Amino acid sequence: MIQEMRFNHEDLANVRYIDTKLQTSNICDKEIQDYFIGSFNDILTGIYNYNSAIAVPYNCGTLIWTPQKKLIGIDLALIENYYDGQDWEIPSELYDELVDKLDILIVSHGHWDHCWIELIEYMIHKKKTVLVPDGFSTDKGKKIPDGCIGISDGQEYIWNEIKFNFRESIHAYDNGRNIKMLTTSIWDGQNNILHTADADSTNPDGFYWYDKYPVDVLLFKAGGVSPLVEDYIEMESAIDLINPRKLILPIHMSELGHMGQDAGRPYSDAYEWLSHYKKKGKLGDRKYAVLFGNRVVKLS
Repeated sequence: MIQEMRFNHEDLANVRYIDTKLQTSNICDKEIQDYFIGSFNDILTGIYNYNSAIAVPYNCGTLIWTPQKKLIGIDLALIENYYDGQDWEIPSELYDELVDKLDILIVSHGHWDHCWIELIEYMIHKKKTVLVPDGFSTDKGKKIPDGCIGISDGQEYIWNEIKFNFRESIHAYDNGRNIKMLTTSIWDGQNNILHTADADSTNPDGFYWYDKYPVDVLLFKAGGVSPLVEDYIEMESAIDLINPRKLILPIHMSELGHMGQDAGRPYSDAYEWLSHYKKKGKLGDRKYAVLFGNRVVKLS
């Protein structure tokens, strides 16, 4: 049973206010930092109220609470401006709580907005599992900690009765950079969840995911995937190609370092695109939600 998230006009006005703040504020604005740090704290308290649930507090970072009572993190990052490296002042208590409650961390690729080095280091220090692309590297000035488990294209990883399958895929705007990047499929015994990270879903020769079984829940990069394809068409094509059966979750939006371009499309744009998709009669019985901050969608 997937809970549809319904939003009223007041809520949508709040989304537009948040979009405005994210599009115009300096990344180190205290109000911005407090909003996202507070959101993490709220999620780490509230997500356990469900049998299984998903939250996407910021950008592409995702928290998945499973029926096995395990908390999975994918591409969690809350530390920097991708372009000028300004770090946030993360309370030590948040590091402690996140690492204490997080059971496994998956890093799709090495860009700083997906690869939180300090979190990886702390996870390994606490002998928690961290999965990364085999042989990957991060941006200048950071070193990948020892102790990560390297994952290859097509590899399966079974952990606590949860089955992970990984495929290498071409990064959006790759331009020959050959960035090692993984898409992640998670079977938790109830739903098959696909997280495409920064994959270029418009590239027929480079977009791969574990497609042996149908996808139930799709988390995918929405907007700014390719300079050659209009945003709505990108989104529509990705949904039609993967054809998730239950739930559509656009991610990688309003990233502070991009300010309105590629990964920085406002959250309100996702509402507009998905509303148009629904009006075209393509949504069917499926649900969608736009997650950010402390919002959580219940899977069961």
